[in-house]
Amino acid sequence: MDASQVIIGGFMSLIAYGVIAFVVYKVVMISRELTEIKELLADVKRNTDNASLGAYEARLESPAPLIQAVNAASYSSAEVANAGEVSKWPAS
Repeated sequence: MDASQVIIGGFMSLIAYGVIAFVVYKVVMISRELTEIKELLADVKRNTDNASLGAYEARLESPAPLIQAVNAASYSSAEVANAGEVSKWPAS
């Protein structure tokens, strides 16, 4: 009975060491990810601090030409899609 206890104890020790090694590995991976996130956030903050809001406002144009262009494109594509259809309604 002493030999089986030694074997089981050794096996349990190996499992415990494996679990500890896995936990340490995961903690290191999480710390690396957090470091990358911290660097990205600092980069974003640097980029937004350097950009002035006035420069963006000066580039904004009226949305009317864009709306007209989208409208024209949607009507022209609808006309192309319906080009082969025969109307069910009589012409009035």
